[in-house]
Amino acid sequence: MLWMGIRVLRRRNALYESIVRQQIESVEREKVVENLPDISGPSEKSRRIYEEVCRLMEEERIYADPQISRESLAQKLGTNKTYLTNIISECSGGMNLSQFVNQYRLREALRLLSDKQYIDYPLKQMSSDLGFGSISTFYKLFQDKVGVTPSAYRKSFIKVSK
Repeated sequence: MLWMGIRVLRRRNALYESIVRQQIESVEREKVVENLPDISGPSEKSRRIYEEVCRLMEEERIYADPQISRESLAQKLGTNKTYLTNIISECSGGMNLSQFVNQYRLREALRLLSDKQYIDYPLKQMSSDLGFGSISTFYKLFQDKVGVTPSAYRKSFIKVSK
């Protein structure tokens, strides 16, 4: 008899847990729907400018210029700096120019640190070549995004590749 009661209680608890879980998921879905961006999205002109910014980053590697600024980039694209800032924010999920540029720098750092050919590439030189203002900025951003320092990342890569 006692086992029957325990079984009933377990089923009831499982049912309650299921109901609570569904309610939480429903609330979370509502939050997501409330926070959705405007469905209209960026204009065709904005998309073209954003694609050109991405092309400059990927093909011409302008992120490696430590002097890159809103002004210089806007001038290169033939637009104004405020419009450029708004386009980058709108098309990149809310990033500012600095975050956007550093994303490319960090992506390249990961590629270099994961390539056996660059095992002896000094981190200070890499930092400078990627356009970071200082090695400490490079280390801080890398650790914030990747979870380990560049040197720890490189050491783990060396261990895995052996």
